[in-house]
Amino acid sequence: QVVTALKSENESLKMGLNALKSGYEQVIKENETLKSQLEVIASGEIEQWEPDENSVEQEENAMILDDGSEILEKEETDSSLIDGMINSLTAYSRDRDREAENDGPDR
Repeated sequence: QVVTALKSENESLKMGLNALKSGYEQVIKENETLKSQLEVIASGEIEQWEPDENSVEQEENAMILDDGSEILEKEETDSSLIDGMINSLTAYSRDRDREAENDGPDR
């Protein structure tokens, strides 16, 4: 019964880990798209609308670009943290597998 419970819990962990990885990969793809769009805008490849001098829109556009850069920097930090969490969960899952195998069907 203990082995069955451990195996069941481990399967649940694996499913959660796979869902986390899938969501994480989607976030990475979306961030890459946003990053490339920001880089194109920043490089001036897209002709940008030129507001009147000293306009509120110009200031807002500058703030949006600054926010985008901060978001990208934060995303890199978040990616490292999430990678660490995934690695920890994977190691924990492997340990539980070994535990279940070592306990064997006798328990």
